[in-house]
Amino acid sequence: VVEDVDRASLEVLALLKPLAEGFSLGAAGRALASESVRRHAGFRLLGTATTEEARFLGREHWVEAYCRPLDRAELMAIVGLPASVAAAVVDAAEGSARDAIKMARRVRDRV
Repeated sequence: VVEDVDRASLEVLALLKPLAEGFSLGAAGRALASESVRRHAGFRLLGTATTEEARFLGREHWVEAYCRPLDRAELMAIVGLPASVAAAVVDAAEGSARDAIKMARRVRDRV
């Protein structure tokens, strides 16, 4: 999973592009330039983009799937914290599911 693929550097996108196209990945640092890491037959590359208008190298090799935003109750259930703590985390994230999940992870790590 590549988070925010639309914000990745050109270097990272250039590395991922052959995988998205169905090719193997060159093995950097190998003695023989012909060596590569072959993809498993069931390999899948998933990425997220932050906007519907995302533009980035290799975009044509990705399939787009849009998800509706989670409502407050769904988000509270996903963060997996006691209700009062989950409510505080979701409110602090101001509607951002990604931020709420990251905050919940930090809270769980400290408890």
